[in-house]
Amino acid sequence: MADVRLSVAAFAVAAVAGCGSAGAQPDQASGLTAPAGWLRLEPAETAAKLAAAAPNVTVAGVQAWGEPALGCYALWLSLRGSGGDGESIARDVVEGLRTAKFTVADQPVADGMLEVGLERAPYKGRMRARVGEGAVTGLACIANQRDPAGCEAGCTALLGAIQ
Repeated sequence: MADVRLSVAAFAVAAVAGCGSAGAQPDQASGLTAPAGWLRLEPAETAAKLAAAAPNVTVAGVQAWGEPALGCYALWLSLRGSGGDGESIARDVVEGLRTAKFTVADQPVADGMLEVGLERAPYKGRMRARVGEGAVTGLACIANQRDPAGCEAGCTALLGAIQ
């Protein structure tokens, strides 16, 4: 699953950068509803989809939202790879985030769910992902120093919807 690790690292960089141009929509939607006042960030979706692409990895879906005035950003991503159990995929995800220069406070996988704290100045946040059977689907929600407390309710609602 090294390809997934590289894809996650590239996706993480794209998530923070939030740059790129709008393009084709992903095949799979998250089913999540953006918090009130948050906007869809199509350039971040496109950047993440392009960054996460790797050999033997399919980007099944990407969605991004944010409240830039407050410094709040969320990115949902669904990747399919060439195999691996939940534990090995979780290790690849964490390693990919660390490769992308994130400080990761990881938790053990419980029932196929990985939850980690993320930090890469000036951003702090959390990620929650379902891992296993060659797939990872999850959401990262981060805030910069502008108004992290103002971002908390939206991030908590989005992260809580990842089952």
